[in-house]
Amino acid sequence: TYTVTEQEANQDGYTTSSSGATGTITDGGVAEAEFTNDKPAPEPETGRLRISKTVTGDGDKTKDFHFTVTFTPAEKDYSSAVVTKFDAAGNATSETFAITGGKLEFTLKDGEFVTVSGLPVGTAYTVAEDDYTSEGYTTTSAGETGTIPNGGATVTFANDKPTPPPSSTPTTPPPTTEPTTPPPPSSSPDDTPKTGDGSLLGLWVILAVFSMSCAAWTGLSAAKAAPKKNQHH
Repeated sequence: TYTVTEQEANQDGYTTSSSGATGTITDGGVAEAEFTNDKPAPEPETGRLRISKTVTGDGDKTKDFHFTVTFTPAEKDYSSAVVTKFDAAGNATSETFAITGGKLEFTLKDGEFVTVSGLPVGTAYTVAEDDYTSEGYTTTSAGETGTIPNGGATVTFANDKPTPPPSSTPTTPPPTTEPTTPPPPSSSPDDTPKTGDGSLLGLWVILAVFSMSCAAWTGLSAAKAAPKKNQHH
């Protein structure tokens, strides 16, 4: 009779199983004892990728902006990755996504974001947004390429559309004032002698009578002053 034991069985992450560990050896027979030690492969370390969107300026905050994420190597199985989209209030939406051929596509509005969890650490990624320059947007981004670390990676995209300056109302120039030509000076009725004016005619008559009276008075005075001649009979 025999018993076989393994001292390190079920240690250091191994699981030990055996067969024929105990038995009886018969005359001329052969007994076998078999031990198997299994150690499961460690779960791969995983990380998370977070992609967010911000719209500033005069941009449309209700507009859907299209994104494509490319993971490398493309042939790797990403079925264990979980993709979740959140609205601007931080609530998970009901939309579902899948990584196919190493690519993931989705759209984001202002304030929304997507998380991809369960990505193997070291997975390379590139996040690209469609070109919206023809619509007046300027796009800036950070962290759009890299590899997934233990803690996870964050990617941000911002689309700015300049606010147009307020339109100025053209000022209407004031009407042009034509220079005013002063009217010719008017003659006062009292200053301009008029033919047939009775007051002036009477004045002339008075002056004439006065002149004649003066002449007569002068002549009479001269006659009185002259000496009288003696008359002889």
